[in-house]
Amino acid sequence: EAILGSPFNYHDSSLLIIPTDVPTPKSENYMEYVAANIIHSGIAAGGKTMVLFTSHSAVRQAFTLLNKKLQDSNIGVLAQGLSGPPGRLLRQFRQHPATILLGTSSFWEGVDLKGDALQVLIIARLPFDVPTDPIFEARSEQYEKPFYDYSIPRAMIKFKQGFGRLIRSHSDRGVALILDSRIHSSSYGRRFVQCLPEMNVKQTLTSKTGDIVSTWLGTH
Repeated sequence: EAILGSPFNYHDSSLLIIPTDVPTPKSENYMEYVAANIIHSGIAAGGKTMVLFTSHSAVRQAFTLLNKKLQDSNIGVLAQGLSGPPGRLLRQFRQHPATILLGTSSFWEGVDLKGDALQVLIIARLPFDVPTDPIFEARSEQYEKPFYDYSIPRAMIKFKQGFGRLIRSHSDRGVALILDSRIHSSSYGRRFVQCLPEMNVKQTLTSKTGDIVSTWLGTH
């Protein structure tokens, strides 16, 4: 057996941004902060932004907010389940770079957007399983500490898969944002950051994300 590291130089090619003022996912104004970060980052990159959600309802909420607030911009919005099937959305995303793509389950893995087609990847929420799912409940019962021994490791695997959409070749360069406050406020949040390749990490405020993205990508 062997554990092989990534062939890509993440330290020089990628930046991880963690906005520390985003409220918890259960807060009423959480989606407002999510939308603000998407808009700041998406405009800074001129589109080329994909946002990964863990539910279709969150995709619909974000789609409504973004369409309302991006009416006067040149940035388009595509949403899984609303704008078409995943295959068509990916083709449109490649053909029209000034686009923000909102996706859920099928976009967390198997999506290969090399070059500058994707420059900003946003993970809206840590991808934990739904705790009431019957299969998940049954398997959790086999562990003494199901959250730490089963739920967190499963979420970390999917988290790494999602993050892997950003850098797909040696020449890629991009920015990732995590908009789940548990990444910096919970006792287990650092485990998610530590499971990623070594890279630059910056904690900041929502109002600053656009400037940081444009500086890193050289679009300012």
